[in-house]
Amino acid sequence: MKEHDAAPDPRSTIPSINRLKEEVAGHLGAQCQNERLVTRLARMVAARMRETPRPQTTADLIREVLAPVTRPGPRPMINATGILLHTNLGRAPLRRETVRSALEEVAGYTDLELDRDSGKRGHRDRHFAALARTLWDVEDATLVNNAASAVCLALAALASGRETVVSRGELIEIGGSFRLPEIMSFAGTILREVGTTNKTRATDYARAIGSGTGCLLKTHPSNYRIEGFTEETDLAALVALGREHGLPVVLDLGSGLSEALTFPAVPEPTIEASLAAGPDVLMFSGDKLLGGIQAGIVLGKAAWIQRLRKHPMMRLVRADKLTISIVCHHLRDLAAGVPLPLSRLATVAPEDLKARARVIRDRLNGDWSLVEDFGFVGGGSLPQERRPTLSLTARFPKKTAFARRLRLGEPGVLGLIHDDRFVLNLSAVFPEEDALLIAKVNEAWRS
Repeated sequence: MKEHDAAPDPRSTIPSINRLKEEVAGHLGAQCQNERLVTRLARMVAARMRETPRPQTTADLIREVLAPVTRPGPRPMINATGILLHTNLGRAPLRRETVRSALEEVAGYTDLELDRDSGKRGHRDRHFAALARTLWDVEDATLVNNAASAVCLALAALASGRETVVSRGELIEIGGSFRLPEIMSFAGTILREVGTTNKTRATDYARAIGSGTGCLLKTHPSNYRIEGFTEETDLAALVALGREHGLPVVLDLGSGLSEALTFPAVPEPTIEASLAAGPDVLMFSGDKLLGGIQAGIVLGKAAWIQRLRKHPMMRLVRADKLTISIVCHHLRDLAAGVPLPLSRLATVAPEDLKARARVIRDRLNGDWSLVEDFGFVGGGSLPQERRPTLSLTARFPKKTAFARRLRLGEPGVLGLIHDDRFVLNLSAVFPEEDALLIAKVNEAWRS
């Protein structure tokens, strides 16, 4: 080909900003009447055209650039990983009716911090506290944005500038590389380690108690297990020691399994059993084994909870009105025995799953095999619990590209790649999602 016959650089034919503005406005429709935003988006499209050498239609590129505006926030996903509480997928799935009811209550003005009786300002957690007192027979309760915040707040309020005594075997690391010693340092408390990694006795705690002790801390290792030559101090024994020395005992329960949740028998301490041992402050996550939304739920003795409530850090970590409403509605459903999404997934009958798996396999394009597999609870909970389940697998020459097409669908599908096969684990797929799963897999297959 002669030089003068060379194909023109597609980037030299970029439409004018005015033309792109018309196309952007056409895609947005009535969603946006903001001229300034339309202009900004048109310029972003033009910039992408200059930067992107790969062939792509103007319409596709506009849709890609407009996605944050036309589809704001997290997008729905079908969870075909076999992990029930998948951190990247938002952990526990919520009951839609619960969210709708909660949203309806708080969409307008609410009595969030209004004491209706006196007409004066009240505590924003009083609705939750009243419910928690009823459900768990505790003196008081409060709510923050997550369990790590709850731990930090408790240590800051009860032991800032003083020592917190904790077992070496319970200095946990949670997700995102956040470690308990770092949280303690941020809270202003002094870490006093006792015992060893595998053995800590009540006498170890007792020897560490002195005039500078602020509290005794026990953490439940939700995301790992130490087995073999081990010994840990019983919570009741630690509570007795705290009472003897007039020190609050704080328990970070982690995953927060409730006896009210329909869930297979697992070796995990429940909220109710832990409360019976008498800790002064107990906290756990709202979005793990409790099956609800992200929150840090704190239960305990009124005097200590009041100190948390009055601490300046509470302003930083307090829950918003929507979180409070969803947590309250979720706990009401839990107490009433309403079937929750997490329970549905954890208690599915093997014969029902097998029947669904066969139907899905028969309707998928390609050569899919039905295999026995395992699923996991996930979310830093029950690390040793492997749950028998079924998976669909198929060989793909370009399995990574196939997985990406699935993830980018609406809704997206997140599966697994094992060696040379792509895997759809059905543990966390709801029956009502089966048809969508089939459609999205077949759509990605044809692309």
